[in-house]
Parts: sequence; C-alpha cells; structure tokens
Amino acid sequence: MIALEHVSRRYGRAGEIVALDDVSLEIDEGEFVLLSGPSGAGKSTLLKLIFAAERPESGTIRVLGHDLARLRGSSVPFLRRNIGVVFQNFRLLPGLSALDNVAIALEVRGLPRRVIRERAASALGLVGLARRLEARAGWLSAGEQQRVAIARAIAGEPAILLADEPTGNLDPRLTLDLLQILFEVNRRGTTIIVATHDLQVMAAGARHGWRHLGLETGRIVAPTRHQWLDDAEMVAAAVAPHDLGSVPPIAHDPSHSADHAIFADQPSLHDLMPEQLALAPSGYDESAAEIVPLHVVRSANGRPS
Repeated sequence: MIALEHVSRRYGRAGEIVALDDVSLEIDEGEFVLLSGPSGAGKSTLLKLIFAAERPESGTIRVLGHDLARLRGSSVPFLRRNIGVVFQNFRLLPGLSALDNVAIALEVRGLPRRVIRERAASALGLVGLARRLEARAGWLSAGEQQRVAIARAIAGEPAILLADEPTGNLDPRLTLDLLQILFEVNRRGTTIIVATHDLQVMAAGARHGWRHLGLETGRIVAPTRHQWLDDAEMVAAAVAPHDLGSVPPIAHDPSHSADHAIFADQPSLHDLMPEQLALAPSGYDESAAEIVPLHVVRSANGRPS
C-alpha cells in the first residue's frame, strides 16, 4: 500500500539540513504503525511525503499503487481523498460548528449537501460527538477538538490515516480516548500511521503488537536501539495483556459523555489499560481546474492497495 525506496529529503539552501536519509520501508494494508523519534528526527517530513505535500530529492514513493513522482499536480487532490490527516494543532475553523468543520472536507468532492451532512454526522458519531454537532469548534475542549479533527479525516472513508503527534495537546486520559478511537478506525480496515514521541502511545503499541518504526537523524533504526521504545516497554511491562481485537464498535449511546467514547457491552481502554499506563508522560484548498480522476488500485477484497 505504501512503499518508500531510498528516499532522502533535505532542507536549507545547500541541503545542509537532513530530514530523511536513504529511507526504505513498506507498510501493508490494514497495518497500525507507530513512527517514533525525537523532535527533528524526520517524522513529520515522512508523513508529508506520503501525503504528497512535499517531494523528496531522491528515491521513489508509491502510495495506493501510484508513483508520486509521476502524478500530475491536478491529480494530487484525488490521491488525498484517499488519505486522511490529523494534525497536532487540530486546524479547525473556530467560528464554524463541528459538523461544518467536517463537512468542509467533503465539499470538494461535489457531493449533494444532504449526503455531505449525513457523512459528517456519521463520522462525528463514530468519535462520540453525536450530541455536539452544532457546537462551535472554538467552544469545544481540547479532547473534543481533536475528535472533530479525527472525524474530518475519516469522513471520506480514506484508505490511509496519518496522524502527526495527535496526542501532543492532550492529557493522559484523553490520550486513551484517542487511542480507543484510532483502534476502532483501524479495525474497520484503515491503515494508520501515527508519528509520536508520547511514551503512553508507545506503551500501548508495545503491549498490543502495533508495528513500531524508530527514526533517528532521518534514518530508520531498529526499535531495540530506540531509547523512546525502551522506556515505553518498561511502562508496558507493568500492564496486564488484553485482547483489544475483541472490542466491538463504538456504541452511539444518547447518554454518552462528550469526553469519553463508549464501546458497547465492553470496558473502555481506561479499563483495558490500568492506571500505570496513564502515568506515562506525554509529551485544501486545491484548485479544481483541469483535475484528472486518479484511479485507485484495489486488491481482491475491494480495498485500495
């Protein structure tokens, strides 16, 4: 689904700042990948390259069956319709409602307004904000704003979801809420890549088998050499194992609190992960002119590949 071959990206007038250095990796359909490393390691740059927001100096990037170097600029918006992005600072319009913030991401597709509002409301319901549709984004808590950002990213049912430090502005309890939502989105078939240096997130990944890639000075490193992972594993070692794969979809309960997602007839991640885990520190308007439809290659099961 995603493949990078010998990709390098540099910044500065003379290319003196190395963001990525000869990176090669493959990410398969349906994977949940944690991309960790300190600030400046290249995590955000890697996500931007996958999203076609930047181009590398060298190497090949293939996403959903397409070589990004060969994509015309007019086709990039069609690629991005299959990739949802969640930013650390949310990037919401504070004067618009939660529903309208999510709807904006669907309007570029030219869908009927009724369909747009239905999809936006459904996405907000999935993240536990069914009762906050008309609330202005500027009035929402940080946790609720992050949920709106996730809803906006998944409203178009993307094949890939990229999240850049999504827990950076959240406290430990809200971080668990976000992990719960991302787990459910991934279980529905979406490939997820989360860039993070949050030990709480990495501890969850270490315990539940999510793939972990470390980045140091622009290079992929073995997780066992990555100090952030080592610390996360120490936290996770105190956590009893649980099978998150048995957790059913989020229930749309009318009595649902805006700050806490609920799984039907099952404990939430707050119960699945003991309090020791919560103590870990945590840190387009694209032009529609001359747009050429982008064909998405699909695998035998019908999902993009």
